[in-house]
Amino acid sequence: DYLPRQDQGNGRIGKYELRVGLTQDQLVKVKEGTFPNNASLQRVFFGAPIKARFVELRAVEEVKGQEWTSVAELNFLVGKAK
Repeated sequence: DYLPRQDQGNGRIGKYELRVGLTQDQLVKVKEGTFPNNASLQRVFFGAPIKARFVELRAVEEVKGQEWTSVAELNFLVGKAK
């Protein structure tokens, strides 16, 4: 879950990529997309379990074209590895 900044609209992530990996040096892109320009909680589904130790949310584009982004909250649903 990605919760955008709540007090203002600037800094919200527009286009994003999610990368995961078992090591920090070998991250692989598993998801990309676009978040709407609003303050609502945004949920990303992978469709299948992913085994990872490292997760990177990469802001490819900010909604207003700024060179920076912000995040109020970032949460991951973690399951037990089999």
